[in-house]
Amino acid sequence: MANHNLRSLPKRELPLGIVLDACPNMRWLNKGSEIRHWKDLVAAAELARPMLGISPSAWREAREVLGDQQAAITLAAIYQKADQINSAGGYLRSLTDRAKDGKFSVWPMIMALLRAKLDGSKPTPPSAGGPAEPGRPTQPGAYQASAELRASMARRPK
Repeated sequence: MANHNLRSLPKRELPLGIVLDACPNMRWLNKGSEIRHWKDLVAAAELARPMLGISPSAWREAREVLGDQQAAITLAAIYQKADQINSAGGYLRSLTDRAKDGKFSVWPMIMALLRAKLDGSKPTPPSAGGPAEPGRPTQPGAYQASAELRASMARRPK
C-alpha cells in the first residue's frame, strides 16, 4: 500500500520556494546570502550536516542514493524539525535505506511540514519594529506563507 501511495505522488520536482517555506530555518545558514538556487540549498545543507551530528559518510550515501537536490531537501526537513529527532544521522540513514527500496519521497515530508505550519499559524500583526523579514516569524509560532505556497496549497486536491 505504501508503494502505491508513493507512485501516486506528483512526478514533478518540488519548487525551491515551497521547500524554503516548509523549512525556513535553512534560510539563515547560507552565510548571509539568500538561497535562490538548488546549489545554494545544497551548500546550506552542507553547513547544517555537522550541526545535526550527521556523519560525512551518511551524507555522502544520501547524496549518492537520492541525488544532491533530494538529499538537500531531506536534510532541510530534518534540520527544520531537529528538536523532534533523537538521531538525525540515524534518521537520514533510515530514509536513505527506504529510498534504495523505492519507499521514500520528499513530497510527504515537505507537505507535512507545510500543513503543520499552516495549521499552527494565525494572522498576526507585524512586529512593532516594522515589517517582518520574509519567512521569519513575527511572533513565536506565527509564520507568513508565501504567495507560491498559498497558490500551491489551493491547487492541492482535497
